[in-house]
Amino acid sequence: MCAFVVALALQACYVPPTQASVTASLAAEDEAPEEEQEDVDDGEPDNGENGEVGEATAAPSFNPPGGVYGAGSAPFGDGVVLSSDTDGATIYYTLDGADPDTNSATIDSGESVILDRSDGQTEIRAFADADDHTPSGVVSEIYISEFVLTYDENFSEGQGTPPGEVTGAYQSEITVDDEGNLAKDGHAFAGWNTDAGASGEWYQPGASLTLTGDITLYAQWDSGDGEFDVDPWEADGLEITFEPFPVGSIEPGAEHEIGASVNADSGNAQVESYQWLVDNEQVDGAGGAGDPESFTFVRDTIGTYLVSLEVTVTVDGQAKLYIKSREIEVMPEFD
Repeated sequence: MCAFVVALALQACYVPPTQASVTASLAAEDEAPEEEQEDVDDGEPDNGENGEVGEATAAPSFNPPGGVYGAGSAPFGDGVVLSSDTDGATIYYTLDGADPDTNSATIDSGESVILDRSDGQTEIRAFADADDHTPSGVVSEIYISEFVLTYDENFSEGQGTPPGEVTGAYQSEITVDDEGNLAKDGHAFAGWNTDAGASGEWYQPGASLTLTGDITLYAQWDSGDGEFDVDPWEADGLEITFEPFPVGSIEPGAEHEIGASVNADSGNAQVESYQWLVDNEQVDGAGGAGDPESFTFVRDTIGTYLVSLEVTVTVDGQAKLYIKSREIEVMPEFD
């Protein structure tokens, strides 16, 4: 009897679930608030607001486009304008060749980035992003500086004109010109130097020069009496002495031995080669490797001749060309 009563009680308490109650329960679970997740900035562009995938932001355009530009041109003056056709876009960019992310420098669409011409070459890499949009892809342009090589007569007293300017892109290889019709009374052209006082780098005609910035080459003049306007070898501890060398004038047709010695105070200097010249023309058979050897000078025509010695010396591993000159007068003796 007791068992029968318990069974009836349990049966009265149990109500089988209906389809409507199951549906209501599931709907209540769907409406339960989700836990908010913290937005962590990982540097990567977001795929739209709240993670939703929207329309792609238009990629940036560059004005002017990449190319070679000289001083005063747009990239180095007003700058490069970066624009996106998507309203309200922000431009993320880098100037070091690395891909930009959301931690990179930014400008509003339509603003400009001013480049430094002295850098020689700059690559702008950029992407655009806007609210309710996915970020654009990364696009890039390369801007290369154009530099100028200028020749200076360096107190030639207005005799002739120096070679014209030469322009070239960053890292261009330029062949150095000769003096052309440039001249200076009582002097021989001795080459070009990056310093008017001959304390910079020497360049001889035909040498190769790499443009890494604007540069001026100054003509250097040998006075012809054994004294250079500014002795280029003094800074390197070199001394060039003409010996033997005729004293006074010599008679036409007479043979005279001319020699020279090169002494270096620095143990890092080494003579590589030499060449004798008369009136700036090489003397056949009077040149070679090592220390200079003497040669025989003879002229049948009366006049003043400029004898020069070109010496290539390696100083601290760098090859440099040095020139020293003296005049010889060919004149008959009179009783």
